[in-house]
This record gives sequence, structure tokens and C-alpha cells, in this order.
Amino acid sequence: MKEGLEEQHESIMRVRNVVKYVRSSPARLKAFKRCVEKEKIDSKSLLFLDVETQWNSTYLMLNAAENFEKAFERLGDEEQKFIKYFDCYELNQEECEGKKGKVNKVIGPPMDMDWINVRNFMKFLKIFYNVTLKFSSSSYITSNAFFRELATLHVSLTTIMNKGDYHMASMAIRMKDKFNKYWGNIDNMNWFLFVAILLDPRYKLKYVSFGLATIYGSDPSFVKRMIEKIEDTLHLLYKQYAHSSLEHTSKDKDSIQDNIFMQLDGEDDPGELLESQFAKHLEEEQCAESKSEVTRYLFDGCEKLSKDFDVLKWWKSSSSKYPILSKIAKDVLDIPVSTIASESAFSTSGRVIDAFRSSLSTKMVEALICTQDWLRDTPQIDLCAILEDIEKFEEFEKGK
Repeated sequence: MKEGLEEQHESIMRVRNVVKYVRSSPARLKAFKRCVEKEKIDSKSLLFLDVETQWNSTYLMLNAAENFEKAFERLGDEEQKFIKYFDCYELNQEECEGKKGKVNKVIGPPMDMDWINVRNFMKFLKIFYNVTLKFSSSSYITSNAFFRELATLHVSLTTIMNKGDYHMASMAIRMKDKFNKYWGNIDNMNWFLFVAILLDPRYKLKYVSFGLATIYGSDPSFVKRMIEKIEDTLHLLYKQYAHSSLEHTSKDKDSIQDNIFMQLDGEDDPGELLESQFAKHLEEEQCAESKSEVTRYLFDGCEKLSKDFDVLKWWKSSSSKYPILSKIAKDVLDIPVSTIASESAFSTSGRVIDAFRSSLSTKMVEALICTQDWLRDTPQIDLCAILEDIEKFEEFEKGK
């Protein structure tokens, strides 16, 4: 993403500078709004500046600004101040000398090709923006959505590579190379994330096979090995959970058995001993039958695709049918796809720990991490709504 931002830096800077101009004073904003009305642009989005090291805010800024291209053009035609503000932006350093306040060269305003570049680049940003938002969520499970988003990312990049223009295609090729560098190596993969797809009753093995064929269709042997590895991982998990459950049950049964023998020593009733042994036999028989849980689950039909489907609720209601698998589902589906905060995922700057943070005690670090986790669960701030409220307050103050 950082490479793409650098490649489109000039066009993005032109848009950023016109937004900065409009937002720099109430008078300029008022003049811009008049141009919006004259162009009859019906858009509820508001202009706001981005944080240059946060590519998600750059995407939101561009997404809002591109709706007002005609308004910016009219502002340039009607406002002399706008023209003077940018009169040195396309001049070289020598031409700008002697112009008061215009010594440093700045880029702007955007031209037709800049808007084309920005709109094309936004297609990339939108793909990664949506995926990152879904993966960074802490208010709902994300592990079962991982594979769907991975396949979507692959399809989107492949489509742009084949149908996009030269610059878009070359950018998509570079991103696809990075995609293949990680997801093309079977040793680098976290198999629990693939198991999470199997444990979503809407998808199961059929969707995994379909998705893998979509991503790795050119290498059928690789797809086959991956499917076998995913199934083996689920069966291995099942054996471990079943063994743990059996050990727990055995301890309970041993305790009950000891009580029975103690009672038999006092009462000397062989009938009760026979019944207890029969009960133990039934439980062992049920354990043997439960070994086919994985096979039964995968063989059963998939649930209907629905956005409102609650996978955890489904497993809770199906715990009597799949007692061991439901425990596995509870643990596996709880695994977050990413432990990286969205602020870090959206950042294009390096991760630097300052001297103060590096000197914190382990207990303080733990407290900060837990507090941050709680804060992430709070509702997200609607930036556009806040800007709209600020503008209303500004207009109210002017009225006074």
C-alpha cells in the first residue's frame, strides 16, 4: 500500500491541497458550498483532510473529494483568490522567487488526469480498506470470514491485472506477487483459520474446495494437498478434544464407581454393581459412536447463506448433536484473524517504541494492553457526522 501511495503521490497531493484550501477558512468553505449548489451536486459527504501516515484516512478523503470535482473546477473559474492561491503551484523555484508567501513550491490544483489517477487508485484502497476493517473488528468473530475475504482479494487483484489499464495492472501485479509470497507457501499458513471455515455450517468443505480452486486453480495438486491438510487438522483437533473429554468423564466415573463399591462393601448388593457396569458400557458405546461426529457434520447439508446467520448460536443449539465439535468450534471461532490494531494496519509509518514506553514495567504494559482492548470494543466515531455538527455550530455562531 505504501508503494501505491508513493506512486500516486502527486495526484493525491493536488487533491489534498484543494481540500486544505477549502477547509482553511469559513469564507472559502462558504464559496465552495455555493459552487456545489450551482453544480447541483447531491452528496452528503463532507470534505476533510487526511492524516498522511494513515492510508485509510487518505482513502476517506479522496472518496469524499472526488464527488466534488466539478465544484472545484467552478471554484477555480469564479474565485480569484483560489487562482492566486495556486498560481505558483505549477511554477519552478526561480519563477516563484519574489512572490511573497509563495517561495516553497506546492502542488495543485488537480487536473483531469489527477482525478482519473485518484479514482483508479481508490479501487485498490477500497478493497484493502474493507478487508482491514473486517479483520480488525473486536465486536464479532472474524475467523470464519477470513477465507472469503482472502478469495475476494485474489479475485479483485486478478480482475484488475487482466482488465485494468497499464498503471493499474502493474500495481496489481506487484500486490499479487506479495500475496503469492505468503499464501503460496503451504508451510506459512495458519491451518486453524481454514478449520474455522469448515466449522461454519454455511460453507464447510464444499466452500473451502471451491475457494481454493479459485485461488490456486492452476495447481490442482497444491489444492488437493491443502484440502487433505485442512481435514487432517480438524480430525487431529477432534481426537485431542475427545481424549480430553474422555479423561474428564473417566475421572467422574471413577469417583462414582468408588462410591458404588463403598456402598456395596456395606450393603453387599451385586445387582447394583451389574447396573453400574452396564451404565459404563453404554457410555463407552456412545463415545465410540461419537467418533463419526466429524464425518456426520461434513456429510450433512450446508445451511442457507445469510448475512444474519449467527454461527455461535448455531453451534450452541447443535451441541447435543455434535458435543465435541461444538467445543472445538467455540475455541477456534474465537481466534481473531489479526491481533494488529486497525491503527497499525492502516499506518504507512514505521513502528517506533519511544524511550518512555520501552521503560515501562511489565505490569504497566499488561494494564495498557488490556485497557486498549476494552477501548477497541467501543463504537466507532462517525467522522463525517462530527464534521457536519461542527459546521452547524460554526453557522450558528455566525448567526449570533
